[in-house]
Amino acid sequence: MIINTISPLIIGTSFSLLDTWYLFPYDWSLKLLEPMTKMRINGIPIGSEYIPDYSMIFVSFFLGITFFILLVELSAISFKRQVK
Repeated sequence: MIINTISPLIIGTSFSLLDTWYLFPYDWSLKLLEPMTKMRINGIPIGSEYIPDYSMIFVSFFLGITFFILLVELSAISFKRQVK
């Protein structure tokens, strides 16, 4: 529980600045804030010439929903094996 609380704060802010942010699930929710606040996750303003990239919002939602469905299916398979 402590690891799940600290991981997004420490590791998530450094991974969100990379181009492969979508590989780290803790960044999916953090990347939703960038277009809305016009600030990077680490608190640095992006600049006045910044054009918000709203595709990050759709990518984050898609990854989150896909990951949720995958975990639900895996849990259902595991539960069916235990019930038999």
